[in-house]
Parts: sequence; structure tokens; C-alpha cells
Amino acid sequence: MPAPSIEDLKSKWPYLFTPRGIYAHFELLTDVKVAQVLEFSIQECGRATVEHFRTQLNHRDVQAVVSQGLEGDLTFHVVQLVLAHFGESLEGLMILADVRIVHCLLIVSCDSTHTVTLLFC
Repeated sequence: MPAPSIEDLKSKWPYLFTPRGIYAHFELLTDVKVAQVLEFSIQECGRATVEHFRTQLNHRDVQAVVSQGLEGDLTFHVVQLVLAHFGESLEGLMILADVRIVHCLLIVSCDSTHTVTLLFC
């Protein structure tokens, strides 16, 4: 029997294709609030995880991540280091964006016809 297509899965179980839906379904099946558990785990163990990987001097992929600097979002760095440890790529898992764009707020103005004009900087 062939595996179902992504379209079939989306039509039968659309909630599995959104973060909110997958978290709710996981909680229904396991009684575990996965988002809260992950956040707590990063708070409790994230720094120790990063420090562990910093000492992995013989692992080239991990050291490449470490050499980029580990300031900023702790969760992102933990995920990066774990993926590097297992030889996996961020591609397909995360969409990376230039955060400078986020900090440059959109200027929205409405004219008399309620047309919204967006100015990107």
C-alpha cells in the first residue's frame, strides 16, 4: 500500500499542519502541553546544553555553529547545535529571516477609499 500524499493528509487531518493544531493534538494524545514543556526545558537545561556542545572540540559541524557565536535566542542555538551534532541542516526545519526587517515597522496609511499603503524600509 503506497503512502498517502501530503494533500490527502492535509484534507483528512488539517490540524496536523499548523503549530497550534499539532500541539493540541499532541496534548490530546499524551496529556502533555508540549509548548510549555519545551519552553521549560530550554529555561532549565538550555545553557547546560550549549556549554556541553562548546566542549565538543572534535565535532566539526558543532564547532562551526559555536564559531558563529551563541548570543541571542537560546532556543535557536540549542536547536542549531543538536542538528549540527546529528549532521542535519536547518533547511526544511526553520525559515530564517533577516530580523532587521522585523524591527523596521511597516508604515500603514489609509486613504479615503480605504486602500492600505505599505511602506517598506
